[in-house]
Amino acid sequence: MKSPPWLRYVHWFGYLSSFIVILQLIALSYIGGNEWIRQQSRRDETRMHSGSIINRLTGEFYGEAKAILNVLPPPSTLVPEGLRFVAMPSFGDTYFALSLRRTPTGGDGEMFMISLQGQDDEPKPVQIHLSVESFTKLLADLDTISASWQGEASWWTDGTGVVFERVRGTEITSGMGNSPNFYGKVGEIIFNALQPSTPQLARFQKDWRPKEATEGNGR
Repeated sequence: MKSPPWLRYVHWFGYLSSFIVILQLIALSYIGGNEWIRQQSRRDETRMHSGSIINRLTGEFYGEAKAILNVLPPPSTLVPEGLRFVAMPSFGDTYFALSLRRTPTGGDGEMFMISLQGQDDEPKPVQIHLSVESFTKLLADLDTISASWQGEASWWTDGTGVVFERVRGTEITSGMGNSPNFYGKVGEIIFNALQPSTPQLARFQKDWRPKEATEGNGR
């Protein structure tokens, strides 16, 4: 029995539909693969790494963070253990850089408060001292949250950009980012440890932004 002429058009339509579906699958696989690679790259960028962070600070934002970090003593001076920390809050008026090292009396170091209001004066160091108990708790809290942090694939458009280095003898671990799920907590832990004995932090809150800025934004 002879097939009706229109049947070949049905076959052609089926072939065309199959071809389009295959193209769509290829495109989706390509997009999905690129997104997976992008997420893995972002996760690796935001996790903690071995070694000093200084050579990983590239690009415009991190170039500024690098300049601020260089105000502090190098990690080699923080033995037997200590930390370096930079906080760059968005919508704030001040950036912060601090270093702390363990001493027989607790934790000693200095903090620089860098005004963003166009002042030309060089920032003067604020001397920091924590008791043995406070400094030990600070390091323990930071080590606890760092132990489980594997990085994050998400992108955050604002918040407080943080650079963090932890020194233990000759070992250094370091990370950078603005994720509230880790770097926000690092900043909060450090702020809460310093604020009671550092009156210069009285007008700031735990995310290192000035209190009036948050109130003005209705947050």
